[in-house]
Amino acid sequence: MNEFIKRTLSATVYAAVVVSSILVNRYYFGAVFLIVTLLAVREYMHLMSAQRRQTVGAMVAAALLFATGFFLSLASAEVNAHPGSDEGLAGVYGVIGGVLFLVWLVLMVVLLVSEVFRHTDKPIHDWGTLLQSQWMIAFPFMLTNFLLLFSPYCLLMVFIAIWVNDTGAYIVGCTTAKLMPNGNHKMAPHISPAKSWEGLAGGYVFTLLCAAVFVWVGWMGRAYADYVEPVMWWHAVLFAVVVSTTATLGDLMESLMKRSLGVKDSGCFMPGHGGVLDRFDSLLLTVPVWFIVSLIVSLLSEL
Repeated sequence: MNEFIKRTLSATVYAAVVVSSILVNRYYFGAVFLIVTLLAVREYMHLMSAQRRQTVGAMVAAALLFATGFFLSLASAEVNAHPGSDEGLAGVYGVIGGVLFLVWLVLMVVLLVSEVFRHTDKPIHDWGTLLQSQWMIAFPFMLTNFLLLFSPYCLLMVFIAIWVNDTGAYIVGCTTAKLMPNGNHKMAPHISPAKSWEGLAGGYVFTLLCAAVFVWVGWMGRAYADYVEPVMWWHAVLFAVVVSTTATLGDLMESLMKRSLGVKDSGCFMPGHGGVLDRFDSLLLTVPVWFIVSLIVSLLSEL
C-alpha cells in the first residue's frame, strides 16, 4: 500500500475514534482512553527496557489512576446535573473513585518498596521509570476526564488545536526551508532536525486562527472550567498560545526521549505514524498545563 494512503487512512481512523469518543458519551470515552493509557504506559516501559513484572505493575497502576479520574468526574457530573439533591449516584461514584485512588497509592508503595528486595544494578532507574509512567503518562490521561467534565467541546478544542498547530508548523516549516536561501532556522536540531522557529511561528498563527473559529462557532467559552461569558479576545489568544506552546514542547520532549534511547518511533501501533506515544505526545503536556490555566482563569472571572 502506498505510504501516503496508509498514513492518511490510519490518521482518519485515529481522528474518528478520538472525536467520537469525546462526543458520544463518557463511558465510551472512558473505555477508549483507558485502552490508550494502558498502551502508552506499556510502550514507555518497553522503551525503558523494563521487566515484564514492572510493566504489568505500571499498567495496573495506570489503570487505577485513570479509573480514579473517571469515577470522580462522574461524581462531579452527577452533582452538576442534580444540584441540591441527595448524593445518590454522585456519592457512589465518589466512594468508588476514592477507593481506587487509595488502592493506587498502596500499589505504588508496594511497587517502590519491592525494589528493596530485588537484586538489580539499577534500582534508581527502575523507580524513576515507574514514577514517570504515572506522572508523565497516566496522570495527564486521567486529567482528560476532567476536561471532558468541563465540556466535551473543551477537550475536543484541545485536540483540534493540537492537530492544527502541527499542520501549520509543518506547512510553514517546509515552505520556509525551500524558500529561504540558507534554509530556515532550526529550533533544536540535536533533538528534532525538522522543527524550526519559522514552523513554530506558523503553528502559532494557525492555532490563533483556529481559536478565532472556536469563538465564531461559540465554543471558546466552553474551553474553560466554568463557562466564560462574555468571551474576550484574550481568552482565544491565551488558549492558542498555551496549546501551541505546550504541544510543541511535548513533541520535543518525546523526541528527546527517543533520541536518547536511539529509536525512531515509540512503537508501531499506527501504520505510518509510529506508536501511541508518538500520536499523543503533545497532549501529555498540554492537558495538565491547560487544566491549571483553565481553572485559574475561571476562578479569576468569578472575582
